[in-house]
Amino acid sequence: MFKTGKTYRKKFFKKLYQEWDKLNMRVKMLLSFSISVIVILISVMLTLYYILMHHSTEQVLYSANQSYNQACSFLEQYYNTLLYASELIYYNGDLQRILSSDEFFHETNLGKRYREFLILDQVMSSVERNELICQSLIYIPDNIIYSDNMTHFAPLSSLEVREDFSLFYSPENTYKACFMPPRDVVLPNNPVPVSQVSILRRINSTDGNITELAVAEISMQTQFILDLISNANITRNGVAYLVNQQGQTIGLPEGITDYPGYTSSSDWNITIFQNEECYMKSRELFHSQWMFVAIIPINEINSQARQTRNIFLVSTLLAIFILFWTAKILSDFYTRRISYLNELMHSVQAGELKVPDENLGQDEIGELYQSFHFMADKLSEQMKKQYWYGQMAKNAELRALQSQINPHFLYNTLDLINWEALDHDAPEIADLVQSLALFYRLTLNKGKEITTLQEELRHVFTYVKIENCHFENAIHLSIDVPEELLQFSCLHIIIQPFVENSIMHGMGLSCTRSECNILIRGSLIDNTLVLSVQDDGVGMTDEQIAALLTPADIHQEAHGYGIQNIQERIRLIYGKSYGLSFSKTPGGGTTVKIHIPAWTMEEARKKLKTDDDFSLSD
Repeated sequence: MFKTGKTYRKKFFKKLYQEWDKLNMRVKMLLSFSISVIVILISVMLTLYYILMHHSTEQVLYSANQSYNQACSFLEQYYNTLLYASELIYYNGDLQRILSSDEFFHETNLGKRYREFLILDQVMSSVERNELICQSLIYIPDNIIYSDNMTHFAPLSSLEVREDFSLFYSPENTYKACFMPPRDVVLPNNPVPVSQVSILRRINSTDGNITELAVAEISMQTQFILDLISNANITRNGVAYLVNQQGQTIGLPEGITDYPGYTSSSDWNITIFQNEECYMKSRELFHSQWMFVAIIPINEINSQARQTRNIFLVSTLLAIFILFWTAKILSDFYTRRISYLNELMHSVQAGELKVPDENLGQDEIGELYQSFHFMADKLSEQMKKQYWYGQMAKNAELRALQSQINPHFLYNTLDLINWEALDHDAPEIADLVQSLALFYRLTLNKGKEITTLQEELRHVFTYVKIENCHFENAIHLSIDVPEELLQFSCLHIIIQPFVENSIMHGMGLSCTRSECNILIRGSLIDNTLVLSVQDDGVGMTDEQIAALLTPADIHQEAHGYGIQNIQERIRLIYGKSYGLSFSKTPGGGTTVKIHIPAWTMEEARKKLKTDDDFSLSD
């Protein structure tokens, strides 16, 4: 069944392609242009819609976050104001002196009590100068005569009967001050109860005994907090409220019982609130005693984007209608010129290379016609040049054959001389000829630019052997190269020119020297192969060393290879961080150091990526 369905689809697409192929170019362009543009338009509209939805959500959440953070800041500021007022009371010297005295908790004369009352009342009144604070109370023992004053003093027993007393004296309450939930309080000279929130704080002695002396309560109207919470709601149906670990709330609308409790969420997260998806964010306030929660319905955020979606839909349908008729007009215009161009191509195919010079416009079709006209003119010209290119190819083959014959001719001639020397009992000549043949074979290196260090040193050794025949073994060559370096790659003919230069300046240009000592060393320093050639010749001055690598000495030669030429070869192939350096040898002579990368032959093949003009030896 699967195979049958696959065969059916294949036949269907094949038939669809055949029907498409039967259509003329005008209809194909009409359908191709209109369908593709319409698909793109719809895709763009959908993309813009989703971008707008995302942007709208981000903007609402950003504004909500700003309002939320501002409300948190003000709530913390309100709390800190109350806390600061409690600090002023706590550390007041007169209050500490009075409450810490032994006489305070025992009966005393009324005059002294009255003076205490005036001082303590002044302390409590001083913190009420702040607009935010509506009342400051201090809970003192019931036996104090003015403990039931209820303006700034209240008996401790009245605190113990409050519903929120357990919250303040619970073992979990380890805070310096405890933020209490709202409660209705009748203020002096105002018979109407006022909703207040407050902080309760124990007043301990500051003399080091940490004895609890009293409890201070600093209150503010709950309406201040409710106003802040309402400002944090930037949507009509949004909710913001304060909740503590006991489930007590501030600002939660009436009738809502199923709400997120004391759960921290540093960013806007999706949650379910009253059977609706919403964004929720919460933060701990008042030293983690309360949590500020804000909830925004997602449906409310998307309402504006849905209106825009409807506008996009109408605009898209209108644009599709306009695009379809535009595609029809354009397809008729372009296919007319394409048909004419097609006729001209058929005439060139038939052998008529003469194409009329006409102007079909400055667009791509016009450029295509001009290119076709140029191609037709050039086609005849290219045919005339074909024979000449064939002759050039033949000449190149002859030159290549000649370059192959010449080295073989040299080797065969030297081999013939070698046998003739042996026939005439002249082994010295035969040995010299063999060395010369080996020298030129290594020099030519099969046309390769890169060789191994072992072959390069062999080339130098052969050269010195030949020169010793001339100088009667007066040249002493020493090679100090570790065996593990011999298989590294190096440029061909990179050491021999400097050995030759040492011999020519040490022996050839001096009549007083009877021998020449040359030392070749090799070392590996930080993945760099350092080759040095040291001699004990007449040496060079600092000016001569400095001038060696200047462009002015580019034609200064070391037997066919200028020093500047070697320097340029190294930097061309390996980069400017490699090259030559010269120095004076202690006791006389010169030392040249050659710095090249320590590559094996395989690494050189990969990194240099040689072509026909630059290749590696096998």
